[in-house]
Amino acid sequence: MSEHALQKIERLQCEFEQYKRQEAENQAKLDRELERALAARTQLQEQVPADQLIPKILEGAANQQAADEFEADNAETVAAHEQPAQPDNQPEVVPEAEPEPEPEPEPEPETETETETETEHETEPEPLAEAEREQESQPYAETEAELEPERAQRPSKQKAKERERPRERPPIREPAAPRAPAASKSAPPETPPSKR
Repeated sequence: MSEHALQKIERLQCEFEQYKRQEAENQAKLDRELERALAARTQLQEQVPADQLIPKILEGAANQQAADEFEADNAETVAAHEQPAQPDNQPEVVPEAEPEPEPEPEPEPETETETETETEHETEPEPLAEAEREQESQPYAETEAELEPERAQRPSKQKAKERERPRERPPIREPAAPRAPAASKSAPPETPPSKR
């Protein structure tokens, strides 16, 4: 066998011996801890009987649960007190919600101005047309104003005709004449006189 192989074997043997020593030390520690635990158990059994040991354990567990619940409640209350401080630290969230309704009324005045301009454009030609109509009606109005006094002085033609016509009296009815009796058929006809 070569020297290199022999060196490896010696190294492995040394490591194995060290491992055994550590294992023995660990086992000794475990034995000591086990002895201590058994001694503590015996002491507890001597101090507290076995019948009362289980209730004590349950009571400790209940106390632990109550403590956990109390801590959870405290954490919730702390979180509730801390929550209102968050919007104060973030004031940007409040103005973001406020400007949302602002753009809605903005287009309304724009439409009003548009309608006003439209009405202005529509109403502009009206005064011009009215002025033209007034200019056209001015000569007629002047002639009518000149003729009004003449018409007032002249009586109407119908009134003049009524004055010229004499009032007609109602016709007088004459009494009816008595009717002649009808000639009888038996009467002989009149003969003309003979010429001699």
